Amino acid sequence: MPVETLCDLLDKLLSFDPEKRMTVEQALAHPYFAGYYDPTDEPTCGQPFQFHEIELDNLPKDELKRFNFGGI
Repeated sequence: MPVETLCDLLDKLLSFDPEKRMTVEQALAHPYFAGYYDPTDEPTCGQPFQFHEIELDNLPKDELKRFNFGGI
């Protein structure tokens, strides 16, 4: 893969202006990922993640650590 292809991807991903920044879908369709990305094998989520449902503000520090590192 040419360096120019990678540079093009990085340039579009790291654009300071969010309106000009590449979306996830655009990034996955970029030629740099042509050999790795299969749109027919894309995982889906049954429901959107709602962060506000998880109340972290009142958790004790030990529980917060366990919550953050529990899957590691």
